[in-house]
Order: sequence, then C-alpha cells, then structure tokens
Amino acid sequence: MSVYDAYDTVSTLADPCSSTFDKGASVGGIVLGMVLPGAGYGKASKKVIGFAEGTVETALTGMRGGGHAIRHIEGNLIPNTGSLQSRVDAFKQIATPILENPRHAADWRIGGTQARAFLGEVNGQNLAIVVAKEGPHQGKVISSFIPDANQLQLQLLLSR
Repeated sequence: MSVYDAYDTVSTLADPCSSTFDKGASVGGIVLGMVLPGAGYGKASKKVIGFAEGTVETALTGMRGGGHAIRHIEGNLIPNTGSLQSRVDAFKQIATPILENPRHAADWRIGGTQARAFLGEVNGQNLAIVVAKEGPHQGKVISSFIPDANQLQLQLLLSR
C-alpha cells in the first residue's frame, strides 16, 4: 500500500459525488494492498464506469436537438452528408461503445448544465461524449467533441 493509495481512498470516501461503488472499490483496493503481495491495487480497483450494456439507447434517444449533439464531429468522425437521421445513426454506432466502456469519465459542464463526459477513441482520435446530469435533458447526450490538448488534460485530471 502506498501513501498515495491511502490519500486517494480518503479523498474518494470524503467526496460527496463518489458513488457507493466508487467508495467500495476504493476501500476494497486498499484492503487488498495491505494483505496481498505487491502494490498498486488501489488504482487497479478503479475501473471507469460507463452505461450498463443495452442501456445506452436511453441516452441517445431524444438527444438534445439530434444534430446539436453531433455538430462538432460532423465531417470528421461522421459524414456531413445525408439525412439528419443517417448522421445520428452513424453517431450512435460510435457513441455506444464509448458510453458503455469509456477510457475515462469526468464531471463536465456545458454552458450552465452539469454533465458527465465519457472519453473514448474512434479511428485513433479521442472523442468525448457528454451526458447531462441535470435539467430538462438529464440522462441524454447533449454534446460530443474531439478534445484539444487542454480539454484532454483537464478531463484526465478530473477523472482521477
């Protein structure tokens, strides 16, 4: 067990935004670190949590404006031609694996809306998909973007 693992566990337990699962995984990781040989179980126990398999459709159905959530990646990761429905369908194909198995997830803000950003990779590019945590679009995808270096660094820092 390292000093950082202890600090990280205390931070997780004190964080009012940490879920019961996060707190349990953090405590479990530190206990494993004390009784098993080796080190690093604290961080290893913190798997990034995404949507349960088969539940992503609820976040994608009725996305804010449909096209609004995809406008920052049109012409790059999804085609900017065809009907809005065909572009939304293309977005759903790349968004589903990211929302179910994100590489990182962090609290995010879009305008005045608190949200959760899920980070994944598509064709070698990072992609953040943002789901509202509050307001009229709660639980729905409200934006997606290819993070620049500063956004990526911030998201990685916030996901710790």
